[in-house]
Amino acid sequence: IKGWKLFDSASNIYSANAGSTPFRQLYVNGNKAVRTRSPNLGAGGAANFFRLTGFDSTAHNVQVSSSQVPSFSNLTKVEMHLMTAWADNTLRIASITSSSGTSAIKFQSPEDGILFVRSNPRLDQHNTGFARAFYFENALEMLDEAGEWYLDEVTSTVYYKPRAGEDMATATVVAPMVETIMGIRGRSTSETVSYLWFQGLTFAHSTFMRP
Repeated sequence: IKGWKLFDSASNIYSANAGSTPFRQLYVNGNKAVRTRSPNLGAGGAANFFRLTGFDSTAHNVQVSSSQVPSFSNLTKVEMHLMTAWADNTLRIASITSSSGTSAIKFQSPEDGILFVRSNPRLDQHNTGFARAFYFENALEMLDEAGEWYLDEVTSTVYYKPRAGEDMATATVVAPMVETIMGIRGRSTSETVSYLWFQGLTFAHSTFMRP
């Protein structure tokens, strides 16, 4: 991706034409950038999360503190990464309704059914520790940390806030298009692949589009 221009001088945010193919990863000078998120990662990239305040299996929503929810301009592209008993769920948001300091969040299909119909992962009180932790991802409103990026699929524009020492006029920015760099398959369970040795190869810049 080339042709970066200063988009917001006060926040040091740059933008460029992203082309017509969506992507979920971005690399700048060989370093993986962080897709915009809230809360931001902790010091040194340490894990950092919010936690649900409640849920309603009948209404198919989860509840969070309204103070943790930005005003999203492109809401249906925002995702919630929700940790439950057995999984990290990637959930596209359908709607957010706020009242008395609490925001109820509903999800798009099929995520809505996957989360609320199956018995596991669970959202109930038996979940402790890491469960029910979450963070929001993929919104321009959350682009506030150096090294973060956001893709607006409607306008085909990618936004990036450079890290210290990065010059967007000369930076090498790669948006991966390939999901599988190499695939190795045996003919059957009785004819499996084995005894292979790869040396001197570098794998880089793949994407993962399933969510």
